[in-house]
Amino acid sequence: MATDVSGCARDEPTLSALVWSGQDGGPAAKDKADKGKRPMRTSLRRLAGVMLATLLLAGCASTSSIVDRFNGPSADTLLQQARQQQGAQAAATRLQAAQILARQGDNAQALRVANELDRQQLDNSKRIEWALLTSRIALDQEDPGSALKATSLLDEIGSAINVDDRNTLRQRRGLAQAMQGDARSAAMTLIRLQQDTDNTALNDTIWQQLSRLDARQLGELAEQGGPLARGWVELAQLRRSRSGDIAGLFNAIQQWQQANASHPAARRLPTDLTQLQSLKGREIHQVAVFLHAAVRFPPLPTHCAKAWKHVPQRRAPKANRCQNSPFTTVPAPIFNHSTARL
Repeated sequence: MATDVSGCARDEPTLSALVWSGQDGGPAAKDKADKGKRPMRTSLRRLAGVMLATLLLAGCASTSSIVDRFNGPSADTLLQQARQQQGAQAAATRLQAAQILARQGDNAQALRVANELDRQQLDNSKRIEWALLTSRIALDQEDPGSALKATSLLDEIGSAINVDDRNTLRQRRGLAQAMQGDARSAAMTLIRLQQDTDNTALNDTIWQQLSRLDARQLGELAEQGGPLARGWVELAQLRRSRSGDIAGLFNAIQQWQQANASHPAARRLPTDLTQLQSLKGREIHQVAVFLHAAVRFPPLPTHCAKAWKHVPQRRAPKANRCQNSPFTTVPAPIFNHSTARL
């Protein structure tokens, strides 16, 4: 039995065998009268080989719904069965249906089914499956509420969840908090996860949350989050205090990295900072800002270029209001992208 790159097993001969082997032939001494027929026979074999290969590839590339039908009942069948069942059996059947729907790419329907089942009826192993599935597809559907509901399992049976699954749910909780606009909680959740895992892949998400916090919130985070959080806050404060001097900013960052060599951000700077470094030595004349129409701007006179992303050109402050600011006032036209994603 042969297996192709997509994992489809087959007993049929390979394409090359179909094209070149003499499946209908005997020994090479099939008399000379056959010689005139061989070109046509070879062409037919090649055509048949191509057609069969196309059918095989199409079958292997078919959606997982076909595979699911061969492996067991469809999601619709399972949901019909669940209506006739009760308690733990009905909840487990609905979970199975949700898993099939997710494998088929129908995350919206899968999330609806997962949210509607009674997870309290599931045993611990099934509840963990439910939490992992629901948190993943909820984030995909930009439904932070459902993701947070799923990750609440951490508070219920956290000790019964293996380390990898627990950390996955912790990360998804942080992402859901960020999606919900709770930057402080998201930063704390992800920093505590990083404290336990030393995962530098979290750096960009943590940095994005820190960028949304004001000075008071940063101070609270540094006070409550431990040494790792204090390092992050120091880096964020450097970024804010020296944004008008790119060269000076990166000199300060290098000093910070030397003093905090083991910190995840020292080993791998957030992408926003490394991209900012490309502006070193350049003078910025104009900044274009893309915001949703629903964004509300803070009141004047706090609009110095320190808040470029909040300053529409029509409300830019007078120069004398920014004389004491370390930032340069730059025209910032606002573009509304409420009807499309960037």
